Amino acid sequence: MRLISVLLLAGSTAVLPQVVPSKRATAERHALKAFVSPDGTFSFNYPDLLNRCEQKLQRTGEGYYWTPDTCAGFSGVCDVALDPNYVTLACFAYPRNEFTDTPAFEAAAFSVSIIEKLSEKECLEGSRNWTIVRRAKTATIQGRQFKLFETEGAATSHGMRTEVYRTVHDGRCYQLATAVAVTNPDVFDPPARKLTELDRNEVNGRLKQALESFRFLR
Repeated sequence: MRLISVLLLAGSTAVLPQVVPSKRATAERHALKAFVSPDGTFSFNYPDLLNRCEQKLQRTGEGYYWTPDTCAGFSGVCDVALDPNYVTLACFAYPRNEFTDTPAFEAAAFSVSIIEKLSEKECLEGSRNWTIVRRAKTATIQGRQFKLFETEGAATSHGMRTEVYRTVHDGRCYQLATAVAVTNPDVFDPPARKLTELDRNEVNGRLKQALESFRFLR
């Protein structure tokens, strides 16, 4: 059974923290492409290294899967909060072939989603699927206030760490997320290379480039 816990970053909402770019992300900002939602509601800039993810219907049943396969691990990096009326509008994944020397890296992605039929209060309280440990922290992206949640999910030999940002725009609950999924390197024979702090900073830095540039256009 998959266990999910949420760590809500504590802090005062009187002073609004800015999402600070990593040094790596700042140095690579010249290699960006623009994404604009089909309805023109929002945009963000993403590193051209990232792969755009798309949903495909299963051949049987009503389910779907994400393609290319770098967009999915044991945990769904494009589907962070599988609540009713949850729809992923955009998802861009870090390429798995950047870690060909270790299978410990499963997947990582930046996603934008909406959760329909939620009140503002329900939206900013977070998902009912989460175990709330502390109060949410207020963060600012491009001048817009979001509630920031840090989540951790675990299953046998697998784990996923996610930062989730929620806000209400034009009466709808929007959710931005960066998610990184890994496998315990000791389950492989021989044991695989463990991801280093430098590896994690590189992946998170690329995802944060998209996150930090997000803005509503109308």
